[in-house]
Amino acid sequence: MLSAPRVALLSAAVAVAAIALYFALINLAADVPSDAPSFLKRTDADPPYSAAELLAFDGANDSPILVAILGRVFDVTAGRRFYGHGNSYAHFAGRDASAAFATGAHEGDGLTDDLAGLDDEQLGSVKGWFEFYRDHEEYTPAGRVVGRYFDAAGAVRDEFPWERLRLAEEAEARRKREFPGCNSKWTQAEGSEVWCTPKSGGVQRDWAGVPRLRSEAAAAGGEGDGAPAGGGKRRERCVCAQLPADAPELRVYDGCAPDASRCRVPPAEAK
Repeated sequence: MLSAPRVALLSAAVAVAAIALYFALINLAADVPSDAPSFLKRTDADPPYSAAELLAFDGANDSPILVAILGRVFDVTAGRRFYGHGNSYAHFAGRDASAAFATGAHEGDGLTDDLAGLDDEQLGSVKGWFEFYRDHEEYTPAGRVVGRYFDAAGAVRDEFPWERLRLAEEAEARRKREFPGCNSKWTQAEGSEVWCTPKSGGVQRDWAGVPRLRSEAAAAGGEGDGAPAGGGKRRERCVCAQLPADAPELRVYDGCAPDASRCRVPPAEAK
């Protein structure tokens, strides 16, 4: 049996260790900004994996299946029919292939976590896949990959542009409210036709508008609108605009009256 002095010393040692652990956890948490999304904040359920360690969890020999995206690891063993060997998403198992969620790469150098060169539309696709795993009922968080996105202590290394993409999504939602999409149809006998109603584009409103071709490259990247700067591929799509519908990025369909609510679309312009 321990003597009273030894019990006192042991108790003091335990107290010191507890205090040290407390402050270590505080310092660790300080590596992530307090306003960062909750999924970036380290928890006790965040074991670190090296890329080599992660490769062992590719579903071979009935092993668990782990998939990583943006440095976060998810257990997708419940989806073995998708991620197991020979199945459609097997190339994601046991690695962080974040870029491939946008590019569609299935092998080789395309299976990388390096997002350099991806445009905001592709980054939005990666974001959507991350949210799919994060919110899935059967796939569970399983840790972090030590490498591009997190260091061994769990601190963020390479920041994904969450805020910029959020602003871009808000700008796109505003754009859809201002310029809802057109209704359209095509028949072999009559060709294509576009028209506007108070419900076209899935946006309920108290006006119908007139069909216009909107140049999205010319409209993107306006100062303060949260959208990415211009320079992407130029594309036009049919939108419904309120008269006079004469904004610089809008043009009237060839052969269609400026105030017409329906337009026949020549084959070269069909969208």
